[in-house]
Amino acid sequence: MTGISVRRGEFSLGETFTLQYGGQLPSPQVAYELIGPEGAPVLMAMGGISATRHITSTADFPEAGWWEDFAGPGRALDTSRFRVLGMDFLGGNDQTQGPRLQAGVFPSVSPEDQARLVARLMDELAIPSLHVFFGASYGGMVALQFAALFPERIEKVVIVGATHRPPAIATALRCVQREAIRRCQKLGDAAEGLRIARAIGMVTYRSALEFEQRFEATPQFRDGRATFPVQDYLFSRGDAFAERFLPEAVLCLSESIDLQQLEPERITTPTDLFCAGSDYVAPPDLMLELSRRIAAPCRYTQYESLYGHDSFLKEVDLLGSHFKRILENG
Repeated sequence: MTGISVRRGEFSLGETFTLQYGGQLPSPQVAYELIGPEGAPVLMAMGGISATRHITSTADFPEAGWWEDFAGPGRALDTSRFRVLGMDFLGGNDQTQGPRLQAGVFPSVSPEDQARLVARLMDELAIPSLHVFFGASYGGMVALQFAALFPERIEKVVIVGATHRPPAIATALRCVQREAIRRCQKLGDAAEGLRIARAIGMVTYRSALEFEQRFEATPQFRDGRATFPVQDYLFSRGDAFAERFLPEAVLCLSESIDLQQLEPERITTPTDLFCAGSDYVAPPDLMLELSRRIAAPCRYTQYESLYGHDSFLKEVDLLGSHFKRILENG
């Protein structure tokens, strides 16, 4: 780890932050992590709504980071050559301003708001520009917005599983998820709402083929009712999610996904797009449309994966090799 510095902290913005849809946050707190050699080019890395600022494990903080398989010395996002920057999402579950720090219903936050906060974080850390913004899932939406808003502050965008607008069917399912959380909140059992919402989400994050291969349809009978192996899997994931996340944070960031609206022609930064053919959340037709409309050189790579939208977490070797190529050769 010689020569690799780690900066991790929070700061108050020092001014009112006005949100795209009219909310205002007086001097919100912003939490970040920056890992890599002083003076090296900076890579921004943002993932799905469950992601945090914590990029990868370090000597002083050995807990695995959200980008653990991709970032670190000698890995695709090589922290011995680059500085890698992460930020907790505004309105999210962690230490940037959100329900954990602010009681009541948090105002609507868009991916554009997140992108503008990234720029303010860069100002605070005296980072004039990003070498590459790596964005996966929701973080990819933020990366697209950043490229549209601040073309002078970014050299390249790399997107995995994110689009310029959400497909209507995915928005429909997220509306059902959010309603389940709100209804259960009213009944005094917000955790049950999160459990159900996450179970619904898991159906969309993976592919139909994976479900076919992993789960037999043969039921077991418990207390006179049939239960299925896939049912146990979905609700075990829901239970784990409900233990870690605040309902208001999930409501805020789920809504934020559906607030994504961007004209791709505004993006004038060279872009790489990666899409799993089995992705239901950011489907190939929308990602192809995005690639054709971006007003800059854009490479579109579609790959096959059992893991659907979650392939950005699972296809480490495949995506890692592409990330290395981009950082080495452009």
